[in-house]
Amino acid sequence: MGRGKARKFGEGYYKGVWSRRNKDYGFVYVFDLGFDTLYKIGCSKSWEKRLRHLRAGNPNMGLVALWRVGHMKRDEEKIHLVMSHRWVEREIFRLRGDDILLLKQFFQDHPVDDFRDDNWKVLRRLAGIE
Repeated sequence: MGRGKARKFGEGYYKGVWSRRNKDYGFVYVFDLGFDTLYKIGCSKSWEKRLRHLRAGNPNMGLVALWRVGHMKRDEEKIHLVMSHRWVEREIFRLRGDDILLLKQFFQDHPVDDFRDDNWKVLRRLAGIE
């Protein structure tokens, strides 16, 4: 923290994994690519900037789903693994409507700052992978 007055717990410095101490907090998003059933599943600290940047090359892109997570890279990778049966290339997936509903329901039912491995097993089972 450097020099200066030490802060106490709860003074806005440390609040679980969603804090300035955790360099990997951010968002996991699903963007509609605007054609066919192709979607981009990615992560970013600023999803608005990411969408604006991607829209420069594809103005039809839009936000489908967004989750605030404590470990964005880890959680994005796990979603990629769960949806690997729909993988096209890189971060592009050919998702159906029920796949997106499944992801939305999972994130609604499970606290985002506490994704344990057993929670991911639930998502894999719901997706018909396990």
